[in-house]
Amino acid sequence: MTPIDDQALSALQGLLKTRFNIVLEKYIEESDSMLEQLQPAKETHDEELMIRIVHSLKSSSRNLGANDLSDLSGQLEESFKNGQYDDFEQNTQQLKSMYNEVKTYLTSNYLH
Repeated sequence: MTPIDDQALSALQGLLKTRFNIVLEKYIEESDSMLEQLQPAKETHDEELMIRIVHSLKSSSRNLGANDLSDLSGQLEESFKNGQYDDFEQNTQQLKSMYNEVKTYLTSNYLH
């Protein structure tokens, strides 16, 4: 099973045409940056930033067909909104791992 819904991504590719690679590169760039900010946001108790990060990742991942990553981001968004950080380390490791699978898949199959 792939980390991306190729049908959704193909539809996006059809819409974006020549801008498709730019969008994928921007997604990777911004996602890398956001995930780097997650731990420091937790350490400084910046709950608003934590929520914004996972919300953005949820939305952008869904747009690219990375549905499992989007779902996990949505679950974390709800947890953070409710002040639940008990499994923060474990959840963010899972989030980063899922994202890295998506990133590798996009890079290998679409940005080669």
